[in-house]
Amino acid sequence: LFAGDSRNQMSIGDCHAFATVGVVEAAYNRQYKPDAIRFSEADLFVRFKRGDILIYQNGAPSTPGDFATKEGAGNDERHHEAQFALRDGVASTVPYDQFEKRFRAEFGELSRAADYHTENGFAKDVARENPLTQFVFGVLYGGPAQKWSDDNKEWEKKEFAALSAASNSPQAAAERKVSKDKLAGFSAYYMDFHQGCIDAPAPADLAKAIAPQREVIKAELLANRPVYISVDIGGLAGWEFETGKCAFHATILQGYTTDKDGGLVFHSRNSWGKGKNHDVPERELWRVKGVVTVLTPKEAPSAGKWIKETAQE
Repeated sequence: LFAGDSRNQMSIGDCHAFATVGVVEAAYNRQYKPDAIRFSEADLFVRFKRGDILIYQNGAPSTPGDFATKEGAGNDERHHEAQFALRDGVASTVPYDQFEKRFRAEFGELSRAADYHTENGFAKDVARENPLTQFVFGVLYGGPAQKWSDDNKEWEKKEFAALSAASNSPQAAAERKVSKDKLAGFSAYYMDFHQGCIDAPAPADLAKAIAPQREVIKAELLANRPVYISVDIGGLAGWEFETGKCAFHATILQGYTTDKDGGLVFHSRNSWGKGKNHDVPERELWRVKGVVTVLTPKEAPSAGKWIKETAQE
């Protein structure tokens, strides 16, 4: 269902763009096989983020069709980004490696300060630090909210000056128009299970806690449809974030097998390069706070309380 090898987001916090492109590509390839396509994560990220930045500052959409909201960004905007891709199309030849080098040179560590965090998320991260760090933020930066605001103003200035050109070429615009036309009639559906970081359920409550995620994800995979998940990988074995801190990541689940004890093991198609497609055992599905599926005009979502995303004009 996917075109090409595993992807690699490298130094940029744009896992949401990779997950979105993955489910959109999969739907496109189901509809138009064997004419598989490879969409550009860089093109989607730059154009979708261009709207985000103004909204972060103003608290409301600044141009028709901007999908993000001040209270939710990145992973929390997963269904909006999928609908954005379907409505506006995605180019296929905006090169990610060149984009990443330019991005890293322009932003450095700022890429994580401004791109990855919402204001609330940034404040929560600071609150988890030791008292001395919290004191420093209060004295030097005027508090987490002010630091977040300052970083985003810097981001906004550089983003428009340095990054927009990556997707402004006539070729990219033409590719976007073609994909937009071919994606007409496709739809994005999402389902939320909980909001934010939650504690692991007690053993006696585990089966109930994972049941909604398990059934929905399994049903979509049985229908040959990979799903975008927003998942807390903090402390999840094998995922390189084993500190125990809450750390949301967007990735794709593309299949499952059964372990020796009869439990399901879900297999990811991640965005960290080859060899990084880590598994999610079903006992860890309580970590999944939401899912997205993208459907062709001939498909319907599996059972469950799916919400259809609609274009915001």
